[in-house]
Amino acid sequence: MKYKVKKISDFESSIEITVDFDDLEEKKDEAISKISKSLKVKGFRPGKIPKNIVVREVGEDYVLEEAIDIYLPEQIFEILNKEEISPAVRPVIKETLAPLQRNEGENPASVVSDLRKMMQNKVGIIRTKSQLEDALEDLNELEGRAGSVFGGSGKSYNPGWHQSLEIKAMIDVSRMCTLAALRREESRGGHTRDDFPLPDHTHWGKINSVIWMNDSTGEMEIRFESYPPIPSDLRNLLDSEDLHEEE
Repeated sequence: MKYKVKKISDFESSIEITVDFDDLEEKKDEAISKISKSLKVKGFRPGKIPKNIVVREVGEDYVLEEAIDIYLPEQIFEILNKEEISPAVRPVIKETLAPLQRNEGENPASVVSDLRKMMQNKVGIIRTKSQLEDALEDLNELEGRAGSVFGGSGKSYNPGWHQSLEIKAMIDVSRMCTLAALRREESRGGHTRDDFPLPDHTHWGKINSVIWMNDSTGEMEIRFESYPPIPSDLRNLLDSEDLHEEE
């Protein structure tokens, strides 16, 4: 097993774990034993079903899924101890598995498709204030839909589950683009505001947009920072028109 700890903020970290199939071998027997206790096979008592019959009845993939469910929590808490991380809440494993544990729900592909269409229509190259404000509302609605999608069954080779987990990041990126476009009241490069068709070199041409997640409110926020002075050796390569300096 390999893992990587990434610090997201002062109060949040993520752990990315890469599991080899060899790591799960010792957990397969435990998984088969667990499955056997609830499996009904004619001629055998629950918990007393031979391993090969359990595998035959439920399939190798299901056994592997159960092995992962047993293996991952143990490894996560071992990593927390090793890295001396003391979580304030239980590590988020349930959220990752949630799309698989629902009995029904919307296909994640439908949410992704609607997200793409909405962003193309309202946050495309030509933008207006009203469309961008509508887009932010639409993103809130799409986020609600994303929270109840059904990822299908099975953890192995399941693109529906992967897509279910990716939707939140896609909505976050979409919201960042929309928020930045709404607040930048000018046209510049690939960003064109139909209600602000000209570039504003005196103000917007000298600042960068910085977007972050406010940990206390859970909301995405934006601020503006002046970019650092251009180094003299680079400035000498540019003329006043490139720099948009006033005479």
